[in-house]
Amino acid sequence: MDRPLVSQLSQTSYSDVTVYAHYGAFMQPNVMVIHVPASSKINSDNLTDFLVALAHSTPQNPITRDLYERVALTSGWTAQYSFSGGSWKQFGDMVHEDSAQRKEFLMNQMNDAAGQPVMPESTLNEAAQQAMRDQVWDKFVAHFTSK
Repeated sequence: MDRPLVSQLSQTSYSDVTVYAHYGAFMQPNVMVIHVPASSKINSDNLTDFLVALAHSTPQNPITRDLYERVALTSGWTAQYSFSGGSWKQFGDMVHEDSAQRKEFLMNQMNDAAGQPVMPESTLNEAAQQAMRDQVWDKFVAHFTSK
C-alpha cells in the first residue's frame, strides 16, 4: 500500500513530503492508515491542496479492488482522524475547488479514529458553532504542520 501511494504522490508537487501507508491495526484489510509526519513543507495555506493530492493518490484496495471502507490519517502512530472511503475518494476529486470549499468538505466528513464525527450536531448558536469549528480545524492543521 505504501509503494503505490508514494509513487502516485511523487507525481505531484508534494513529492518531497514524507508519507507512509498500511492496513489498519490487526490486519484490517478494509482500512488504510496514512501517516503524515508533521512537516515544514505543509502549512495552513497549502494543507487542503496537499490533502487533495494525497486523497487523489490513494490507490484502491488491492484485495477488494474497490474503495477502502475507511481511510485514517495520523501524524503519529495511531489513527487520529478518519473518513469513509467514499468521502476520501470524493475529496480527492476536488482538484478544482478552492481551499475554503475543501476545508468545509473535510469538516463535514471528518471523524475521529473511532468513526465518530469530530463536529457533532450541536444546539449552540452560530457564533459558538463557528468558534468550535475553528478550534477543531486549528487542531487538525497543527497535527500535520511544523514551524
